[in-house]
Amino acid sequence: MAENTTKIIIGTVSALVVGAAAAGYIYYSQQYKQTFLPGTTVNGIDVAGLTVSEVEDKLAQNYEGYTLTVAFREDQKEVIDGKDIDYQYHKDSGVQTALSMQNPYLWLPAMLGAATDYLVPTSSQYSEEKLENAIRSLPELNPDNMEPAVRSYLTFRDDSYVIIPEEEGTTLDPDTAADAIINAIGSDETTLDITTVPDLYTEPRVRSTDETLQENCEQLNDLAVASITYTMPSGDTRVLNGNTLRDWLVRDEEGNYYKDDEVWNQHLQEYVDNLAAEVTTLGKERPFKNHAGDIIMVPPSDYYGWKLDTEAELAQLKEELANNAIVERELNFAKREATTLDDNYGYGSFYVDIDLGEQHLWVFKDGEILFDTDVVSGRNTDERRTPGGSFFIYDKQRNKVLKGNRQPNGKYGYQTKVKYWMRLTNDGVGLHDASWRGRFGGSIWRRSGSHGCINLPPKAAATLYDMLPEHTPVIVYYTDN
Repeated sequence: MAENTTKIIIGTVSALVVGAAAAGYIYYSQQYKQTFLPGTTVNGIDVAGLTVSEVEDKLAQNYEGYTLTVAFREDQKEVIDGKDIDYQYHKDSGVQTALSMQNPYLWLPAMLGAATDYLVPTSSQYSEEKLENAIRSLPELNPDNMEPAVRSYLTFRDDSYVIIPEEEGTTLDPDTAADAIINAIGSDETTLDITTVPDLYTEPRVRSTDETLQENCEQLNDLAVASITYTMPSGDTRVLNGNTLRDWLVRDEEGNYYKDDEVWNQHLQEYVDNLAAEVTTLGKERPFKNHAGDIIMVPPSDYYGWKLDTEAELAQLKEELANNAIVERELNFAKREATTLDDNYGYGSFYVDIDLGEQHLWVFKDGEILFDTDVVSGRNTDERRTPGGSFFIYDKQRNKVLKGNRQPNGKYGYQTKVKYWMRLTNDGVGLHDASWRGRFGGSIWRRSGSHGCINLPPKAAATLYDMLPEHTPVIVYYTDN
């Protein structure tokens, strides 16, 4: 009996103990319906024994002191302070959901080391109006403070063309920048390099890496290498090179050089035309030191003088520049003088001096009289007067028949055979023997002169014919007598 009683007592006590323990365990578990179990973390924060509100307060601490640092070009940085935009933690159901997922009756295993980690989404909230005002106040978004992008361009420096690098500038799209800042704050970012935002900044139209720009630079430098050195009729030289050629290029508002064919060809034509105006002496009055040592002005003529062949010169110069040539040469002349202009005014040391006022001819060589003779020139009338001017002996001929103008009856006004003919003009004026004359010189020409030619004594004509080669300068003029 006693043994049974003991067993009953023991069983009863055990039941009471177990019941009490179970009741205590259940009671203790109830508090973990409102708090997190031991060993629990939320987003890496220890939340053991904390309520949802207390956890959210802890999470909110991460949002305190929030700032967004925005980096712009040219090392400019601006800071948007969370306090200025009412930036704060936005409470939602994430923490509550995490709490509802735990089993409060597992507090003992948790206490014994069974840890649980929860990752819950969090977000911020802020005043959109205050953020808009903060963004609008950023100096980098003020158009008045923006520097425009500048394209890369070519310029001439130190005798060559160089590429000037582009300038990125600070001009940006304020709306795109604002969107990027709003997105960064919405994502709780603390830094934003706004220079990485696509299509934000206005880009330079041309960069230094542009293939067309580099090819243009190479071509222009080839052009700058070209050098044409002219030997001028004066004996001086004239150089056409990059220093002049760059002025033939077009330069845009940004300082970039480029070759415009129409403008280039216009400058080329002007250059050749200016050369022609400078060197042409044909058809111009010119000085001459005559037999008496006087400096006189010889009337203009179309037979002796420098005249540029502009068409040939233009074609050759255009080809040379296209080939970046470096040459030394003469100009292309349609007509030439015997020598350079600084050599006895372009007549040289061997020439014929004919003073029709004195009706006399002298042949000079190296400043000395080699030969002289009296002459008879054309009769002193408008139709027959011998023209003054500078001439060449264009050609010579033996036993030539000189003919006057053809008459209405088909016959020539005259036909005269001469032994020695030295032509000066294209219309029949020249030097020749006149065997029919008994006298020369004096005033014979005034009343009984030739039809325009210069008559010579037969022996003098023979001497001159042998003495004077073709292209010998002949200066004809009238002095008072």
